[in-house]
Amino acid sequence: MLSSKINFCTFFDHYFLPKALAHLESISAVDPSATMYVLCLDEEAKNILLQENIQKCKIISLDELEDFDSELRAVKENRTQIEYYFTLKPSLMRYCLFHFPHCGILFYIDIDTFFYSSPDDILVELGSGSILLTPHNFSSTYRTHEKYGKFNAGFIGVKKDNSGLHFLEWWRARCLEWCYDRLEDGKFGDQKYLESVPSLFPETVICKNRAINLSTYSLDNALLSEVSGQMMLNNKPVIFFHFHGLKKVSSKLYDLQLGDSKLYKCKALISFYHKYINRLEYFQKKHQLSLKSIRNIFPDNQGAGWRLALYKPLFLKLVFFGLVFDLRTFHKLRKRIASRFT
Repeated sequence: MLSSKINFCTFFDHYFLPKALAHLESISAVDPSATMYVLCLDEEAKNILLQENIQKCKIISLDELEDFDSELRAVKENRTQIEYYFTLKPSLMRYCLFHFPHCGILFYIDIDTFFYSSPDDILVELGSGSILLTPHNFSSTYRTHEKYGKFNAGFIGVKKDNSGLHFLEWWRARCLEWCYDRLEDGKFGDQKYLESVPSLFPETVICKNRAINLSTYSLDNALLSEVSGQMMLNNKPVIFFHFHGLKKVSSKLYDLQLGDSKLYKCKALISFYHKYINRLEYFQKKHQLSLKSIRNIFPDNQGAGWRLALYKPLFLKLVFFGLVFDLRTFHKLRKRIASRFT
């Protein structure tokens, strides 16, 4: 079985625990043999992850990583929190490949992703290559986002061979030199560097399977559907979906941040957001967590029938009734609904 060889790594602090637990749960559900290396950025995240007792989940502390990579620790004072998180990504991958002998192929993956089917096809995509990159495949609505990078730094695969390790050393060096949350001289965080990788490392494979790392950025001219609970893209199973930008506004409201008004008409997409949010709410309540990073207008109340989604910057689409309001009406309505469900 191909997926018996697959290893994932990721990181998070306690504010991202609901997303992290939903993410790890989804991997275990589709492939119990997958190994997950998790960097816990604070003690609360580590303690709750230990409580969950997830099989084949290896916990790494930030101290362990920084002891291994003293140069990483040295740049910490010169970066904001998010910039430091960007910076440590190649260092984490390097740590895992050096410290875990059975980790021959490693995929870094963002914590706000959720698996719907076996990751076997990810290994098929990598094939004999050493590095796997996934393009954003921006739709026309998001084309301006290309200035932040053609490839998504939220999912990267590396094989433990000379080319893969050479790439990690190169990427780590670039991130230690400069890794900031701004556009500057053709750079942006850890992400824009990836545009140079295919020319520098011929063993790089650019993922062509759009069902891998699918997001709302790339749903233009695509048929998203739901078949027996399975997310399908153009009638093929989606491997995993990237719920980027999902944020919580209040105790019952989530902002999907879909951006494109047409996406609110996709019943399958809204259905999967609803199910994903249900898992976030489950883990939040189970561990009495706060959701600093999750905001959205999406009340989780089956009986009331409200399905709200914010269409930035001008309109609110009330999906359930198919109505559109201006922002002043939206703010009045949001206050009324929030008071009802809180």
